Amino acid sequence: MNLRELTKRQLDEVLIIDFSNIEDSDDSWFWKNDLLNLSSVHFPTIRDIMRKDLILSQNKTVGLEEVKLIGLAEGFRPQFNAETPEMALIALVEVWAWTIMEGKPSKKRRLNCSSLAWTLARAVYGFYGGNLDKTHAQANILFEAYEDKISSQEDTLRFFYTLLDLFGFKRLK
Repeated sequence: MNLRELTKRQLDEVLIIDFSNIEDSDDSWFWKNDLLNLSSVHFPTIRDIMRKDLILSQNKTVGLEEVKLIGLAEGFRPQFNAETPEMALIALVEVWAWTIMEGKPSKKRRLNCSSLAWTLARAVYGFYGGNLDKTHAQANILFEAYEDKISSQEDTLRFFYTLLDLFGFKRLK
């Protein structure tokens, strides 16, 4: 599977995200941009797209506490703190995919949300715990194939949108 090409809209979306007016309190460790050196995947790009979507859907600033509350309300089990940033990323991705993607609630959709989250946690933090199903295995194979080729924000977006396609996710407009 090749990484997909990006639309102009997908490229431009990242450039207009601005959280400079948001003051984060206890979870500022997660929103800082000094997390760029964790891997070649541009973590802030993925994180900020998700945060922007959640802010728009919730109509308020969303921090990790809100992510935790939404996750609990939707049946996920988010558990994280500053010492477990990979678990915070997993919680953010699960909540984002569950609330921002088209589709009816189902066990398969919930599994895909978790599989996407674990795949991204592996890409960013190297946090690998196996595969939840065949699609998750394909996502990990995709990451392994492109791990050394992801070297920019654009590559990160191409990988991210390829994962969304693989899991059959479509963002709500």
